[in-house]
Amino acid sequence: MRSAPTSQVAGPSGDAELVRRALTRDEAAFRTIMERHNRKLYRIARGIVRNDSEAEDVVQEAYIKAFTHLGGFRGDSSLATWLSRITMNEALGRLRRERPAVEIETFETQRIEAHHRNGKFCGLSSARPTTCQKPFESCS
Repeated sequence: MRSAPTSQVAGPSGDAELVRRALTRDEAAFRTIMERHNRKLYRIARGIVRNDSEAEDVVQEAYIKAFTHLGGFRGDSSLATWLSRITMNEALGRLRRERPAVEIETFETQRIEAHHRNGKFCGLSSARPTTCQKPFESCS
């Protein structure tokens, strides 16, 4: 039985060797890391962002961050776990940045208007009669 070349060895020792080679700017090591993990990282990103092209962007950005900070890879976890976490953080960060923010004043105004449309008058506005005094108390 033939043993696998160093670039194809999986597991912690293979990870350490790939990282060592990538740190010396070995293009084959970068390519091997990407070929080995690309499918998994894409599935992780796609599961979070729910969009194919956005998932591709997330994976690309995750690789850039990972390779930029490769010297910080301590080997406490596998390279796959480290890359997966970077990918998850990038995808979740994109969702946070894209999530629409609602100003509290807008929220309060909409809540008061909805309350008044339903014929329930609370102490939410001095312009309306009140039947209850606390803003989050149920109205009768």
